[in-house]
Amino acid sequence: MGRKRKPYRLKKRGKIYYYKLMNSERFLTTGCTSKTDADLFVSNKLVRYGYQNVESMLFSKYAEPFFDWERCPHVSRKREEGSTINKNYASIQRSNLQRYILTSKLSSLVLSEIKRSDILDFRTSLTKKNLANSTINKILSALKVIFNEAFFREDIRYNPAASVGLLKEERKQRDALTVEELKQLFPDDYKNVWRDEIDYTCFLIAAKTGMRRGEVLALRWKNVDFEKNTIVICEARKGTYEVGLPKWDKTRSIYMSESLKERLIQYKENKIGCKPDDYVITDLDGKELKNTWWKKRFDRAIKIAGIDCTNRNITPHSLRHTLNTMLLSAGESPDKIRATFGWSSEETQENYTHWRPEHFKSQGEVIDKLF
Repeated sequence: MGRKRKPYRLKKRGKIYYYKLMNSERFLTTGCTSKTDADLFVSNKLVRYGYQNVESMLFSKYAEPFFDWERCPHVSRKREEGSTINKNYASIQRSNLQRYILTSKLSSLVLSEIKRSDILDFRTSLTKKNLANSTINKILSALKVIFNEAFFREDIRYNPAASVGLLKEERKQRDALTVEELKQLFPDDYKNVWRDEIDYTCFLIAAKTGMRRGEVLALRWKNVDFEKNTIVICEARKGTYEVGLPKWDKTRSIYMSESLKERLIQYKENKIGCKPDDYVITDLDGKELKNTWWKKRFDRAIKIAGIDCTNRNITPHSLRHTLNTMLLSAGESPDKIRATFGWSSEETQENYTHWRPEHFKSQGEVIDKLF
């Protein structure tokens, strides 16, 4: 009895093996230099898509596994290459795929026959749903990932989504707090503003260190050194509970002020269970806090403190903007501030700097001395 015939052919060109399905007219690259790896590559593709020529496949069938953490070809490739990609991002885009993309007219079209006009029509259909431009751009980004991956893998000959732009987003610039407002938000008796000691300590850490939300919520006691007055920032919350490296994969050590040190010591004494691997900020039972808790508690405190946010985009991240502006105004080295905040460029720091007239008081004094 002869060997079972494979539904594809392999052909070596130079060092790379190419494959061609029996119902296809052209060879596609496997990217593999060994025949064994090439066979495995094609077999996996056939398992994923069935014994069907990818070019004649419906878009819905090709796109179906995308952003599923275990089945997505894009996620798998990025993880193999060591690129930063997290489950929260995949989960959001999976939802966008199922809710908006796979229910659109694109799903009934043949993958290789989709034109740029089809993508533009899809974008127009989204604008008619009265979605925010930011939401539409996330959906379009998910679609672009699918076509970019298909083109990268040479499953399609050209990428119809490559030149389709995103919609303009009117982002409201985040504002910073004044020194007086910080005193209102963090009074001597925190009970007048904050719901409990956990809330107060959490946001005081952010206000006095410039740490991001994910960095504060992922801070462990073992990374707080009371003897050296330092905090090591080596982890950050990525999704609801997923933890990884900080933004841009940059770990750093920052100095802890005496007032923050005293607050953390007192907080630790009042808290039950503070093992080295435990998170600093948890609920009373030691459980991790959800991301939604962060903004709700901050907004509540801002309102109780009587801080006027009319026409101002004040968010918890404003504490990071505030500290950067205060330190610059006090004459601290911009280089040292960037190192503390985990920034590489001056341009990024400029986006976090909010000068007000009171910051230029010294200039007025200089002018008066001159004439």
